[in-house]
Amino acid sequence: MSIAFMKNEFVKFVTYSRNQGRFSMLVFGLIVFFFVLDQIRDVSLFDMAFNFGKHFYAEWGLPFIFLTSIIEGILFVNWYFPGSFAVITGALFSRGIVPVWIFIAVVFCGFSLGFFVDYLLGRYGFYRLFIRFQFFRNRLVSAQRALEKWAPVAFLIWYIHPQTGNFVATAAGIVRYSLPKFLFLSSFAGLFWITLWVGLVYMFGGVVLELIESYGYLVLMFALAAQLLVGYIKERKKIVVIS
Repeated sequence: MSIAFMKNEFVKFVTYSRNQGRFSMLVFGLIVFFFVLDQIRDVSLFDMAFNFGKHFYAEWGLPFIFLTSIIEGILFVNWYFPGSFAVITGALFSRGIVPVWIFIAVVFCGFSLGFFVDYLLGRYGFYRLFIRFQFFRNRLVSAQRALEKWAPVAFLIWYIHPQTGNFVATAAGIVRYSLPKFLFLSSFAGLFWITLWVGLVYMFGGVVLELIESYGYLVLMFALAAQLLVGYIKERKKIVVIS
């Protein structure tokens, strides 16, 4: 592996971090800051935040999850809003309190409303507000091509995460895809992935909570670093480095 190649990859990673990973980098920095602060204090700020989160979700969990699910399903907004993190955290704290089928139903309704907003953004031309950004323009073009090839598969694959699913939902509105077909495919794909992810959290959430309570800062830093790295690997071929 040449030095030039490594330098080019480093520059690409920095470029990606500046454009897409700002929130993750900010949170990563805050975690490190509070970790260092805790070393010189007797009270763990992480434990305080963790306990606050448990009490908050116990009191307001479902309404909050419903609202965050809607926001997380809306194009552009969800790139600057930690909706997925809030939903996963809610699933962790809701184990043993809220039956899994109720949690899935709330998240499903929220995401479905968000994706429907995306469809309307595409159908009535509001998506033009976002295509001034090259990243969003390229993704919408890719989503339209995927819909043209085979719509059912496009919905199922792109709905694996809200930040990709909303591009297909918006593209469906742009090409004026049949509303009944959109609602059916969107509901099917959304329910499939929501059931899978929430089910996994409910199944293995106990182990995760034990790790968080024992090694909270390390787990959070690892999760954020992994998210940033995975996002970079997916996008690295599309990143253009300007020398």
